[in-house]
Amino acid sequence: MLGLSFPAGKELEKLALKSHNDKVVRATMKGADCSLSGVENRCRAMLDRGVPKEEIAAFCLASILAALKGMADALLHRFGTLPIVFAGGVMSNTILRNALEKKYGAFFAQPEFSCDNAAGIAVLAAWKEGLLQ
Repeated sequence: MLGLSFPAGKELEKLALKSHNDKVVRATMKGADCSLSGVENRCRAMLDRGVPKEEIAAFCLASILAALKGMADALLHRFGTLPIVFAGGVMSNTILRNALEKKYGAFFAQPEFSCDNAAGIAVLAAWKEGLLQ
């Protein structure tokens, strides 16, 4: 939509860092589950209205951050204070990482293990099978 090359994460982050918009975005939550279905539609509408790409990128990442915070808050409420670990491609984004580290003291997989969701799923599967201690 914004004409970024695939995968677009790094370029999206660069655009968002050029934005000076600090709008607060709320996530649509149901328990610890989030819905991002409206984010693309809102971004498309912003683009159609001529909103600068930097602002659209910032909105997109703020929406993802709001969802991640909503999920983390719901899980902490349900299970109590536990360490939070983030892994997967989106977690290599420094805007998200910095905000989540600041709010939760969260842990992150190394960047080389955060470029593909398969790394996080592999660790989870190994842990569930008792292969990790």
